[in-house]
Amino acid sequence: MKADQAVFAAFDTETTGLIAGVDSVVEVAAVVFRGDEVLAEHEQLVDPGIPIPAAVQAINNISDQMVRGQPTIGQALPGFLAVLGQGIPVAHNAVFDVGFLVPAVQRLGAELPARPVLDTRGLARAAFPGRQSYSLERLCRELG
Repeated sequence: MKADQAVFAAFDTETTGLIAGVDSVVEVAAVVFRGDEVLAEHEQLVDPGIPIPAAVQAINNISDQMVRGQPTIGQALPGFLAVLGQGIPVAHNAVFDVGFLVPAVQRLGAELPARPVLDTRGLARAAFPGRQSYSLERLCRELG
């Protein structure tokens, strides 16, 4: 398969904090694409069942009011996994996102797509060694 024919599924999670197993997912999102063509999109707010700390709300702009009444992670995962399974999974700092998804997927009795996850943070470290920061925001700004 030529590189320009590869289908990728870029995904991200937003959470109530940084510790998987303690904190909870408040949003899952994925975009499936081939080159510049978007093939599918999925975005779902998730009711974490716990309050979102004010400091976290300031970072991800997701409030308790926004997630109240939304599906639980168990209810949100099937649709998210269906979209994620359409391409090669890609995430920035994938260890973080996968760390939150794996326990939720296991509780559901499901499985993540059986493909390795490409980590764009790791790729950026290899491609651009010695940078001060490898945050997605900073990389986008510096690389245009």
